[in-house]
Amino acid sequence: MTARTYISRNGLTPRENREIGSLARAFFLLGTLFIFLKFFGFNAFEEPFLYIAEIAAYFLAGTFLRWIKVWVY
Repeated sequence: MTARTYISRNGLTPRENREIGSLARAFFLLGTLFIFLKFFGFNAFEEPFLYIAEIAAYFLAGTFLRWIKVWVY
């Protein structure tokens, strides 16, 4: 019995979609934290700034991946 491989509408497997999404989120999180570090110094690593950076990175990664047509949902 062979296992079926699910291919999404963008032609990638779910694993590939997760990898691309998590790499994009990590990239945007690092960028957001770098910007916060420039503006707020080491206070950028306090809890509220980390939550704001995580939320911003999540939405920026999703928007970017939809804009370049990797995620076609």
